[in-house]
Amino acid sequence: MVENDSPSVRDTAIDFLGSYMISEKIFVDIYYPLVRSRLYDPSLAVRKRIVKLLKDIYLVSGIGQDLQKEIASELIMCSVRDSDTSIRDLCVKLIVDIWFTHTEQIAPDARFEELEQKIQRILKDRMDIIRGISNFGINSEILSQLLIKVNQCSVCIHNR
Repeated sequence: MVENDSPSVRDTAIDFLGSYMISEKIFVDIYYPLVRSRLYDPSLAVRKRIVKLLKDIYLVSGIGQDLQKEIASELIMCSVRDSDTSIRDLCVKLIVDIWFTHTEQIAPDARFEELEQKIQRILKDRMDIIRGISNFGINSEILSQLLIKVNQCSVCIHNR
């Protein structure tokens, strides 16, 4: 179904498959390669669906940092190389969301030490992922392009 000639059939199949992948981690392990292969689909609607699904998969508990690195790499590459501006902008927005605005909850009454430990853990996780994406062809030039776009996207952070 995800390789059907009809873009609407592929889009619907990805939507259906994505709902299972998000509900159970085992489906991520099974279907991620298939979903990833559609990131370069000729249909704009299918690519948008895939990009959004990658963000959701990234946030699935327990998928592991290796898969997070791969997904982050795919989103970064897409943010600078996709032929469509709306896809590039969506990728930047999703990267900003998963790296800078989607973090674990910190209780308002948390002690300073707890707050400091959580912030250190969040930063360490992000840095581990940034270090690891170099294995997927992401170099400093691509990261620089991304950071420029993230800076331009700062409006998206403030408008939440």
